[in-house]
Amino acid sequence: MGVGGDDVAELQNILGEKSNQLTDLEAKLEAAEAEVGKLERDLLISRNLLDESQMNCVHLGNCLREAREEAQTHLCAANNRASDYNKLRGSALKIRTLFERLKSSVSSADVSSFADSLQSLAQSLTNSANDNGDDGTATELRECVHVLAKRVGILVRHRAELIDRYTKAEAAQQQLTKELDQSKEQTRRKYRIVGQVVHIERQIVKPSSVVQAECKSESRQSGLVSGPTEASPYGLAVGCEFFVVTVAMLPDTAVHPPPGTAS
Repeated sequence: MGVGGDDVAELQNILGEKSNQLTDLEAKLEAAEAEVGKLERDLLISRNLLDESQMNCVHLGNCLREAREEAQTHLCAANNRASDYNKLRGSALKIRTLFERLKSSVSSADVSSFADSLQSLAQSLTNSANDNGDDGTATELRECVHVLAKRVGILVRHRAELIDRYTKAEAAQQQLTKELDQSKEQTRRKYRIVGQVVHIERQIVKPSSVVQAECKSESRQSGLVSGPTEASPYGLAVGCEFFVVTVAMLPDTAVHPPPGTAS
């Protein structure tokens, strides 16, 4: 069967339309490919950004963890420092209180009761440490107070001994002065007895019982007694040696006391 011209023309029109549609599809396909390429590039960029973001997140997480650890360390250090500060402040208050008590004990006590006051303070510090617990703050001060109390006690005893010695020495000096004055008076009264020594007898102070026995024996034998009849006629101790001098006065001898001895 033969094909007419109208059919060919219609087929050409259809082919032209199909060709135009194909061209449009190719254009759309190229546009789609371009869009896909753009999307792929955007996806790649987004993926890189995501990877970078993930890395940044990991880094930020590490930084955050380190910051938390450092903050915890600083917090512990701050707590330790605060605790140390509180301890130091408490120690300072304790020391200040102890010094105030020491100052009060020193200023309120006189010389005689100073050692007793220090001993009471030392005992009070010991009792306080036993009751409240001792952290070592007041240990050295308490030991110093103990040592100070002991040494002050020694000094007070030495002072009392020195005062007693001084009192006894002063009394002895007064007694010696009195005896010296009496001796001077006796010497002034007995001075420059002018005469001739005719006899010197050596005597030894004996106990009273021995002297009485010798006196009785000599009396029975000869009726004479030589030497003194008392155990210590001059107030001497037993065993002391003394001499009895017999002086014969010379006639017509003028006795004049030396200058400065006359009363």
